[in-house]
Amino acid sequence: MDEMMRGQRGWRELASLGDNIEKVS
Repeated sequence: MDEMMRGQRGWRELASLGDNIEKVS
């Protein structure tokens, strides 16, 4: 899943934000 998001540049930023939110939650 992470690799797929990292594959796209614009989506990479959203993936990072979503990852941080999930970790904080």
